[in-house]
Amino acid sequence: MKEIDFNFEDFNLSDHELLSSNMNYVARIKGIGVIKITPPGGALARFPNIKLFEDRILRDLIFNNYCKICPEVLNFDLSKRYFLMEDLGSNDLRTLLRSADADTATKLIDKLSLLFQKLDTFYDQQKDLPEIFQDENPLVKDHYAHIFVYPLFNHELVTKIWSDINLPQSQIAVLTSDYKEIKSLNIEKMDLSLLNSNTLIHGDLHTGSVIHHKSKFYLIDGEFAHLANRDFDLGMFFANLLIDLTLSDNDLTLLNGIKLRLSKTALFVALFELVRQMIGVSFSINPESRKSRKELILQIENIKASLSES
Repeated sequence: MKEIDFNFEDFNLSDHELLSSNMNYVARIKGIGVIKITPPGGALARFPNIKLFEDRILRDLIFNNYCKICPEVLNFDLSKRYFLMEDLGSNDLRTLLRSADADTATKLIDKLSLLFQKLDTFYDQQKDLPEIFQDENPLVKDHYAHIFVYPLFNHELVTKIWSDINLPQSQIAVLTSDYKEIKSLNIEKMDLSLLNSNTLIHGDLHTGSVIHHKSKFYLIDGEFAHLANRDFDLGMFFANLLIDLTLSDNDLTLLNGIKLRLSKTALFVALFELVRQMIGVSFSINPESRKSRKELILQIENIKASLSES
């Protein structure tokens, strides 16, 4: 770990770029790196009932050190609840894919094979996990229920949330229509015991948590890291890749190779992540994007059909 002369109070200086974050204060400080300041408590944006760990910065710190495909941690102070990372720029995979032409999308997806190889090695070779990861993560039960239960099986709750975040009636009408179409597919509840605790996973592996830097991919934001099944990470990641390529109107067959790597459990995870983003609180597909939404409903139907056949 490098020694850096860094005064925490310097963060208040004007010479920094505030980065997007829904639960941390993150900024790029010129000539130093990216600093992440994590409050001791709090809730995820829009999810007041899902509390984060008091020790989440320690989890993020450990994951960044423990996994060899993360930015280097340059300095940290647990008492002041910050750490300073190597600055790899702001080219996250989500942004790149959603604006990519066909050639760029193909190259980015092809490059992901090396990331998957490194993830496989990471999942397989973990030994002597830090003690903080030995106990069951208190967030997991609520977090998993939020992903795998409420979007499809609690319509009243979902519609209340749509109302609470003041969506226009025109958007609610679209969401309601799509909800009914997805509900008609009769997707069964997922057996959460399939996500047994057998390795340390990232826990929030969407394409916005992957940085592309000098032709390589790196993971960031490991505060949801916990013991679980690798299929949770892989399924979430695949679903977000589907969304990004759909929104950029790129060829979804680019993901066929990745899909072949996925187990039935990972496909279940992908299925529910697609549903959540289509009709849940975190939906990232604008209701006005009718072509994209119709395509993603078709993908939900296709994954559901492939699970039924297996």
